[in-house]
Amino acid sequence: YTQDMLQLEWPNNGTYDFLYLPRRSAGQNNLSYAFINFNSEAHALAFKAAWQSQRLTQLRARKSVNISFADVQGLEANLRQLEKKRVRRIEVRQCQPVVIMNGLSVALADALATFVKQMPGS
Repeated sequence: YTQDMLQLEWPNNGTYDFLYLPRRSAGQNNLSYAFINFNSEAHALAFKAAWQSQRLTQLRARKSVNISFADVQGLEANLRQLEKKRVRRIEVRQCQPVVIMNGLSVALADALATFVKQMPGS
């Protein structure tokens, strides 16, 4: 699966501002998990109710979706987490998370610039 495929499967509709499907170091395959930051707890719970134990339509494997809540919450916190880890793979566009700010898709570099400049010690 790719992030584009996930976006087709899980249209945003204003419910999330961050979607990230990490990829292996070569960028070829995903790591079989994704991070989504929802705009509200209600959106997260509705997504979980709709997708828990369901299968992705284009996935050939018999795996079903297993949803859990992440330790890192919020758009800014997710961006800071990426910056902190300095994941080199995210330099490749296909490996970058989808970031939505003010209803528009934003380049990762622009999103990072918005929040990371505000970090203490930056």
